[in-house]
Amino acid sequence: MNKKTKKHESETEENLHSAGIQVEAPEESVVDDDLANKLNAANEEINKLKEDKIRIYAEMDNMRKRLERDINNAHKYGSEKMVKELLPVIDSLEHGIDNCDLSNQSLKTIHDGLALTRDMFLKHLKKFGVEQLDPTGKTFNPEHHEAISMQKDQTVKPNHVIKVLQKGYILNDRLLRPALVIVAEK
Repeated sequence: MNKKTKKHESETEENLHSAGIQVEAPEESVVDDDLANKLNAANEEINKLKEDKIRIYAEMDNMRKRLERDINNAHKYGSEKMVKELLPVIDSLEHGIDNCDLSNQSLKTIHDGLALTRDMFLKHLKKFGVEQLDPTGKTFNPEHHEAISMQKDQTVKPNHVIKVLQKGYILNDRLLRPALVIVAEK
């Protein structure tokens, strides 16, 4: 404080005192405690807001990653429903090929046409990430094969596929349909 302010305060106190009004100076500790409490409350609020900000940024980052993953999966597996609808068509071509009497020349021509159509169909599906599972003679894999029955067969190793009843399909490493197989017993 400057000299002028001190002089003014002392004159004001003297005037109040002469008028019979008692003036007490506020205790500095009460003022300091009140300011300290307000400062602590403000710091706590700042810390809470910082934590909220960090949490919001983390949630936004998680949401961004989840959306990217969903978009990638949509691109990668978006055709899954359509491909599943086309699998019976491929199965029909397979059955037609398997059941043609090759001794009849006109049926041999039909057989060859069906085989070409099937091969072209599978070639185009492969461009979109679809692969056919034909596990004949391979080890039984429960993740990709569904065993319909087990048979004794001396020509095939135990736990290997003897015959494929219906081929399986994979779309970009995701199983669309397991292969239905008959497995060799021990």
